[in-house]
Amino acid sequence: MTPELVSSAAQFGLPGVALIVLGGSALKYAADFLRTRFERKANAPSPAQLKLSEVDASILAMAKQREQFLREREVERREATRALVAEREESAQLRRELADERDRGRRALAEEEARNAAREAALRQEVEHLESKLRALLDELQSLKHRHGFTTRATDADH
Repeated sequence: MTPELVSSAAQFGLPGVALIVLGGSALKYAADFLRTRFERKANAPSPAQLKLSEVDASILAMAKQREQFLREREVERREATRALVAEREESAQLRRELADERDRGRRALAEEEARNAAREAALRQEVEHLESKLRALLDELQSLKHRHGFTTRATDADH
């Protein structure tokens, strides 16, 4: 405010001074308002900067989608790995059970073969004993026939 303006306002007394103060405040407010508006316009992003921020937002959204996709794939991979491990464990358990069953079958077969061999040996021994007894009886029969005079060619030929 210039000194001439103040002296002119003083001629009108208190209302003139109040008018000068209000006018000064209004001018200061208007200057501040216009300055901030001008600064905002001066600092406003250019269309290229706006486009770049849109591209950045798009890239950020794609990166988030990619991260979500990778997390989902990782979860699926872990589940598949767990399923594969469980399947392998089950397969190993089945192989062990099959091997145990095969071993039990082999032992049972070996025991059965041993029993059969023992029975066969006992039967052979019994057959040999019976054959020996039969020969002894035939020899005795032959000797009885000779003693009592019943000689036949068939009997002589058998012996």
